Amino acid sequence: MKRLIMLIFFSFITYSFSYQIEENFTGQIVKKYENGQVQSIENFKNGKLDGEFKEFYKDGTLAQIGTFKSGDLENIKAFYENGSLKFEEILKDRKGKYREYYPNGQLEEEGEVFQGEETGLWKYYNEEGKLLSEGKYIEGKKLGEWRLYNLDGSLLKIENYKEK
Repeated sequence: MKRLIMLIFFSFITYSFSYQIEENFTGQIVKKYENGQVQSIENFKNGKLDGEFKEFYKDGTLAQIGTFKSGDLENIKAFYENGSLKFEEILKDRKGKYREYYPNGQLEEEGEVFQGEETGLWKYYNEEGKLLSEGKYIEGKKLGEWRLYNLDGSLLKIENYKEK
C-alpha cells in the first residue's frame, strides 16, 4: 500500500511539475493528450497546488480526483479504467484514512496513514470480503500482534513483530 501511495503521489507530482510554474502563479493548467483529450486539470495558488485536481485516462475516463490546499494533499480518489473506485485517502494535516478496493469493488485493505506511511490498525481482506489479517503499524512498520485468519474466519495464527 505504501508503495502504491508513494508511486501515485510522486507520479502525480513529477507529472505536475514536468513544466515550469512561476513562483507566484495563480490559475488553472489544463494539459492534453496528443489526441486532444484532457489529461489533467490542476489549480494553483501562489505557485502551489490548491483546490481540485483531476487526471484522466486517454479515453477521457476519470483516473484520479482530489484536493490540495497550499500544496498539501487533502484527499484523493483513484479509479480503475472501468470507473470503479481503486483507492481513496482522506487527510487532515497529513494524517487520515486509506481504503483500497479490488477491481470487483470489494474492500482490499483499510487503515490509517500519516505522512504517507501506514500507522495504527490495518485490516486486509480477500476478494470475497473475508478478513485475512489485521494488526498495527508504526511509521510504516508492522509492530506487535498480527492476526492471520482462515477463509472460514477462524484464527490461523498470530505473528508478533518487534521494534527494530
